Amino acid sequence: MNDHEEIEEIAKALKMRLSGTHLAKVDHELHKLLPADSEDQAIELENQEALEVNRKDRDYGNQSD
Repeated sequence: MNDHEEIEEIAKALKMRLSGTHLAKVDHELHKLLPADSEDQAIELENQEALEVNRKDRDYGNQSD
């Protein structure tokens, strides 16, 4: 394996590790309890919807690699 191939393998491993960390954070945010205040709940639900779209986009993008 030459230096370039080794660097590519390291980069790929780091991207996968980062992706896993990001997905774990997204899953945590999607499953946490909502605040009691209805306005705060609305904001949290909007954030969760955005995270869900982000996760689906990321999952779709990883399939093409």
